[in-house]
Amino acid sequence: MVFGKGGSASLDDLDCLPAITNGDKWNNGSTGVHHQLMCSTNDVSYQLDSSIKKVLKDHGEARQLAVDCVTISKRFVIDLITFMSQEYATWQTRGFSKKNAWQKVSQIVRRIFEDLQSARISTRNVQDFDDANFTTASFIYATLKCHDVMEAYVKHQFHAHPHVSSVITRHLAANFVKPEDSQDAKITALTNKVTALSSKVDLCVSKIALISPKEKD
Repeated sequence: MVFGKGGSASLDDLDCLPAITNGDKWNNGSTGVHHQLMCSTNDVSYQLDSSIKKVLKDHGEARQLAVDCVTISKRFVIDLITFMSQEYATWQTRGFSKKNAWQKVSQIVRRIFEDLQSARISTRNVQDFDDANFTTASFIYATLKCHDVMEAYVKHQFHAHPHVSSVITRHLAANFVKPEDSQDAKITALTNKVTALSSKVDLCVSKIALISPKEKD
């Protein structure tokens, strides 16, 4: 709901997370999505734990596996939220605009969720009411594959993960500014124009100074 709902089909939405179109919506004090997620995480965790204890009360191993999965997932979500805020702030301190910094964060998060989707794609339409064992095994397999993906991102602290590095590299390449079009080049060009105009003004002043008072009248 947070990362995928809402949004229009505009160009800006293609560069960000559909439900969070800019960085201010993500982290804006007590009204930002960051704050809302952190406040809601414990509630969601408690809700899932309660359901696990109820449904799997007679199955100790399955119950413990489910509880462990929820605990690890909660830790992953918290780490991801923290990483997003840190990454957003870091790119701004490096001189990028808020919009550009949020685009980088959005593209990284999209890649993370694409990896999670790929890990669990095998369970799409897999439910078989006539073979509960196969369905259950498929769900467990896909769940544990997702945990492998999450573990890899946490192990690399997100930023050092190869997939994140590739996203950053592509984004920087797409937004590369040629040296002749850089800020320094533009400043130099403007300085030259100002110098040329200054010379013209000085020349005009010199000519005016040579004109006699009568001619000036």
